[in-house]
Amino acid sequence: MQFFRSAYLALSVSIIKTLGFVLLPAMYIRHNGQSSDAKNGAFMKNGLYAVNFKSSSQAYGSGVISVINGSVNGGDDGYFYQGHIAVNDSELSGTIQIKQWNPDVPSVFGPIPQFDLSLAGQFEGDNFELQGSVVGQNIRIVGLYLAGLI
Repeated sequence: MQFFRSAYLALSVSIIKTLGFVLLPAMYIRHNGQSSDAKNGAFMKNGLYAVNFKSSSQAYGSGVISVINGSVNGGDDGYFYQGHIAVNDSELSGTIQIKQWNPDVPSVFGPIPQFDLSLAGQFEGDNFELQGSVVGQNIRIVGLYLAGLI
């Protein structure tokens, strides 16, 4: 059954203090745009992922992202995120626009209220890793699948 026509996924980031999700069977995005509930082959699941933001020297924070067919929407305690991420085999790439909504939360990139973050990386099974940089500072985002979407 074909549910999706594109090979995109979306990431939206938000901090969740208490997880109270109803777990449903996970859907997977095939790279030809079809969805499947098969657990073999190269798929990235639609769903919620725990994410950690890191540099070579320290961890910056964590959040939860929602992956759902192309668009990126979400946020954390200081910023919200919007953009797109594309899938090609097990490779991920895209650009996320990041905007500050809480001036009391500083950016790891310095006093920048809005910026674009270009990302590239890969996923394997229930994990993914993305790398990017802004103003000469590198960031690594590591994700782990938590649950399907409702």
